[in-house]
This record gives sequence, structure tokens and C-alpha cells, in this order.
Amino acid sequence: MRNRRTGAGLTARRTFPAGFRALLALGLALGLAVPADAVSTRFVEISTIKDCEHAVLNGVKISSLGEVSLGLATRALKGGEKELWASLVGKDGKIYFTTGSSAALWRIDDQTPTRVFSTDDLAFSCLAQGADGTIFVGSIPQGRVYAVDPSGKGRQLVALPTPYVWSLLVGPDGSLYAGTGPDGLVYRISGKGEAKIHYDTREGNVLSLAFSPKGELYAGTAQKGLVYRIARPDSAEVVADFKGREVKCLQFHRETLYLATNETRTKLASPEKESTRTSIEFQNLGRSLAARFSGEEVNQEGSEVATEQSMLRRYDLSASATVERILPDRRVENLFNLDDGAIMDLKVDGSGTVLVATGKGGRVFAVRPLEQYELLLTLEEGQAVTLALVSDRLAFVGCANPARPVLVLPERPRQGMVTLKPTDCGLRSRFGEARWEGEGAAKISARSGNTSAPDHTWSPWTGPRGPSPVRLDVPDGRQVQVRLQLEGAADLVRTLRLSFLNQNQRPAMESLTVGSARPGSQRDGDDKDGDGQASGSADLKRLSDAVPGSPSKGQPDKDQSRKGRDRRSPGFDPFRPRTPIREIRWKASDADGDVLVYRLFARPRADALWLPLNPKEPATGSSFSWNTESVPDGTYVAKIVGSDERSNPPGEELSGEKISTPFVIDNTPPVVTLTVDGAARVIRVAVVDTLSTVRAVEHSVDGQEWKPLFPKDRLLDSLNEELELSTSGLSPGPHAIVVRSADTDGNVGAARIVVSVDKR
Repeated sequence: MRNRRTGAGLTARRTFPAGFRALLALGLALGLAVPADAVSTRFVEISTIKDCEHAVLNGVKISSLGEVSLGLATRALKGGEKELWASLVGKDGKIYFTTGSSAALWRIDDQTPTRVFSTDDLAFSCLAQGADGTIFVGSIPQGRVYAVDPSGKGRQLVALPTPYVWSLLVGPDGSLYAGTGPDGLVYRISGKGEAKIHYDTREGNVLSLAFSPKGELYAGTAQKGLVYRIARPDSAEVVADFKGREVKCLQFHRETLYLATNETRTKLASPEKESTRTSIEFQNLGRSLAARFSGEEVNQEGSEVATEQSMLRRYDLSASATVERILPDRRVENLFNLDDGAIMDLKVDGSGTVLVATGKGGRVFAVRPLEQYELLLTLEEGQAVTLALVSDRLAFVGCANPARPVLVLPERPRQGMVTLKPTDCGLRSRFGEARWEGEGAAKISARSGNTSAPDHTWSPWTGPRGPSPVRLDVPDGRQVQVRLQLEGAADLVRTLRLSFLNQNQRPAMESLTVGSARPGSQRDGDDKDGDGQASGSADLKRLSDAVPGSPSKGQPDKDQSRKGRDRRSPGFDPFRPRTPIREIRWKASDADGDVLVYRLFARPRADALWLPLNPKEPATGSSFSWNTESVPDGTYVAKIVGSDERSNPPGEELSGEKISTPFVIDNTPPVVTLTVDGAARVIRVAVVDTLSTVRAVEHSVDGQEWKPLFPKDRLLDSLNEELELSTSGLSPGPHAIVVRSADTDGNVGAARIVVSVDKR
């Protein structure tokens, strides 16, 4: 079973103990927008390497335990071309590296790059050295291999019938082996330049070759992620399958094979399916392979080399990588995981420490099998693409974007510095203390600003100060950035803690609605429009259902004789008991997460004086019940004031407010007047309301069922309605007739009359 140890960039798999971990008190994270919380002192605590992945290291290193200490000293050299590809340490002890645009072989003499050999090829993609000191270089996209003798004289050894030479290796027999693409062929090349196919992997690209101590050839491929052991020409077996991840950087340390795998997922800009492609197909995108060509692409024997610009238009890349080792018993163990970049090169030193160069952030890691790892370098050039070791020590890093050869000096730096990524406090803040744990005499500097990336508007760096604790002493701002300075070999920092206080933000009152006086009708919670007034569409629907002749539930009326409450929508009853209690509801938010309290007010629309509704104690929820019996009928508006006073000291509290749309308070029922017109044998009904529209009129004869009554136009839509009730259908004798009316606010008025019907 594979041992999946945690690596850089994978928080889900991280199992390391405390060290530079972003435990933000109250849930903060370094370099991220921090979530809102109550305005009180807050802390950023940095204590794992994860928190420092985007830090800039200068002479310091960070262990996976989060310990910051003095590390490596580097020196960037001038020289080189647009792309830097591969490197090795020659038998003369000097460092050689290759470049592209145009293709050249370079040697570093006394910390100065010297051009040794060049051609008109696009790039020298790989190199190897023979026993006699001859350096072999492979080119793209012509598939040529050159031999350069120690004097610097070069010649074309062979032109292979394939465009890409990805890997060169001199075997124990002195033959040169070449891993190529895109046809997945391994060639064996003699000293005379005769090339024969040694093995056909039937893969797209052979990216890496290595010989075991037993003299067996191993090859790593791209498309299927396979590692082959090629025992003899045309005979091989697969020793590991990495499920489609490209395999590169094969290297033996004793009997154990170390390697890197990359997976680059690409999403086409057009609506096509996501696909998986190797980094070789895009070659890091930072290398402008076709920069000197004006066209979008260059074809060489049917193969495409896409320009950086065209690829960027088509693809959105994200890469992940791993370091693996294959033990002599064929057991595969995972040593390191990287979620945010590709591994471009890998070297193993004499102790078994794996040095890893990554294509993002110029990061170089040291991975110790089954132990911990260290972040050794973060180079400003942006991409570390090749490594070289001298006397088992990391001595050279080739960088791209921009291309730059960087020497790693043998002496340890006397001092170092780590600059952390800016911390976004979410809001303008006041900064307090920096406190750290460790050993020695570390010092801290800080600066602040209001842009996500530091620019000329930021405050200058404060002078380095120590020991812990130190007040940051920077202006208020949204962002703060700190850097730690180590002064000696004994200096060690484990945990850093920063304090800050967000500037208080005004509460936002988002909505305020006043519900109906009728229980069960539309309330504030049904205010879909958020305009401060409950919708009446449902009640209008119910009212339409109550009108005789109108269809119910969208179906034709099948019985025109049916009248009354059974023809209304379920639950509709304009005469159900009402309440003068009006439910006021609101929605509010606070960017700080402060506790809010609410004070409510109301006034007639024409008045200026606000009447407090809860003067004794502010509300803390999201609703308030207001008994409107104590105020006269009329049209009103309500106001709410939300305050964060309970989360802030006196004088620093803030409040926000909102005013509702006008609403009617009507606690007076309509007046119903009945008169008898004997000649016409009818009862004339007059309904008068001062504020609300007449909503329903019903009558009952001798205490029997209530039946609806409508005006001549059959519309109940005004404050005054006149209706007629015929007595022609009544039996002779006295009858008690009651007429009741309800307005739209649920008030019910009624009148009673006794009529005597004569015999006819």
C-alpha cells in the first residue's frame, strides 16, 4: 500500500505538528480575506509552512514543522537567453546549462556565464556528458543531437526522425540514449552518430531516462504515466503506473529509483470537456518557445509547437505534482505532494535528500524520505526549472520567467529574512503587537496599506526591532505585511502572532415590512420584493374567487347557482376575527459581525414626530409586535434604527436605519345602514368606511346561512358601497335580517332590521 505523506500545498493531507500554522483566532487565515466578526482585538497566528508558501525567502529556510532559520545564500548571474532548460556539472567541475531562443550551451567560469556552443535551433532541451568529457545536447523542434568536445568545438552527431529530444543519457557501454517524442521512441546512438530504435514505448513522449546500478535502463513517459524497465532492445516491462501523470526526472540513489510526476488539468475556453495534458505539451507556458516566430504555431514534420500566447488564450491551467520512490522490491512510496505547481527538476544528494525545483514561485524544496521537508528557496525569477549539485551540495538553480542562472553559495549567510504575504484584515484596521516564539535575536519589520499588492501608497518598512514582543507601529490600513530578520546561526522562529482591531462598520438595515392586521394574511415574511410592504396578490386572488361567476382554481364554473363561502379559495374568510397587532419584521447585517439591537418608531405620514414603539428596551430579534389600538386611524410609516452599541465602547458605536413604505392603520369598522323600500319590496344597504375599501358584504335571514351580497356592478372596490336586498323571496310574516360588511383591514360592521312581508 502506498504511503501517502503530506506535502506542500495540500492542507487536506497535512499531518505535521505545530510550527508556522495559520490558526487565526476567530477563524482568520494569513494572506486571505478574513471573515467578519465582532469588533474586538483579533489575532493572526502563523505556525506552519502552509502559511509561508507565498513568502519570499532571502537567506532563510522554513521546515515543514514551521521553523524559520538561516538557510542558503544565492547569487543571480547575468547572461543566458530567453529560456533556460537544463544543466549538469561537468567532469571539469564546472556548471553547464542550455538555453533557447536561440539554442546555446553555456559554462560558468568564475561566476560568469560563457557561451560555449550555439546553433540556429529553437532550444537545447537536454544534455549529458560522456566519459571523455564530451557534452551531448538535444534540440527541439528539429530533433538534432550535437556533440561538443571539451574545447568547445561542436558538431551535429545525428538528426533523429522525430522533432523532440527530451532526455539524453550516456550508458555503461558508452552509447548515447535519447528519449524522444511525440512517438515515444528511445534511441541508442553510437559515437559515429548511427541511431537505432532501442525501444518503442508507444507513448507520446519519453521524458526521462536513468540507468540502475545494475546497468538496466529505465524510462519515464508522459501520456499514461508509466515507468519502464528496458532489459534489452525491444524488451521491457512496466514497473509502475502513475495513472496518466507525466513521469520525469528519473534518478537512482543506490538501488532506489526517485522520480517526479506532474498532472496538468486544462479547461478549454470553448464549451468542451475538461482534459488532462502534460506540462511538456505546454512546456511551462513561461518559456516562449515560439517567441521568435510571428505565426501562431510552427509545424515540424506534422508536429505543432503552440505559442505561449495562443495557449494562454485557449487553456486555463492548474498543476499538481508528487515525488515518488520505487524501492528494490517494486514497492512505490509517495514522499511529497505539491498542489499548486509542476515539478521541473529533481536531484538526489548522497544522503538521500531529494531536491525539488518547481515551476511556480521559484520554489526549491528539500525532501527527506519518510521524514520532513524544507522550503529552501523562493526565487524572484518565478520558475525554478533545473538543478545542479557540486560535491553533493546544491550549487546551481536555473530559472525561467525571466531566465536567470543562480548560484547557490557554499557559505552560510550571516543573516537572512523572510517576507510574508500581506494579510488582508477585511476592513481598515488598527495594528497592535507582534509576538513570536523561538530562539536567538530575531527582529521584525512591518508596513501597511490599502491595496492587495504593496505599492507606492503603502507606508515604508519600519526599522527591524526586537526582541519579542514588538508594537508594529504602522498606520491604520486594510492590509499589513511583516518580515522577520534573523541575525545569526542560532536564530530560530517557530510561531508569529499579530494583533489588530477592525474599524467599526455601520450596520446595514436591509428591509423593513409591516404585516397585515388580519391573522393568516400576507406578513412581512412574505415580502418577496423586499420593498417594505407585504404583497396583496394572494388576497386579491382569494377575493376574485369570492365573486360569483368567477372560475375557481382555473376551472370553468359548473354550477352558477352556488354562492357564498364555498366558492372562495380554501381559508379565505373576510369576516374572521382580526387583531390590532401589527407584526413588524426586518432584515439587517453588520460587516463586523457585531451584536445589533433595534429601536422602532412610527408616525403618521404627514407628521414629523416619531413615536417610539419600544422605549424601555431595544429589540434583539428580527420582529416586533405592535398593538395599534393606542393610535388613531390613518396612514403611517415605520422606522427602525439598528445599533452596534453592545459590541463597541461608548462613542464608537454606529447605527443604521430604514423607513418602511406607507401603510394604513384602520381599527374602525365600516358603518352599515339599512332602509326598507316597501314599494319596491327591497332593503337598501349603505356601507361607508373612512379608510379602507369595502371588501365583502353578506346577509343572513332569520339567523340562517350567510350569503354574499354585491352591488349592481358586482365590484366591491370603494369606501362607499350601495347595495339592494330583495325580499320577494321571503315568506309572509316578520323576518330578522342582518347585514354585515368587512373592510380590507378586517374590520367588521353590521346592522339589523326586522321586516314584515305581506301576503300577496
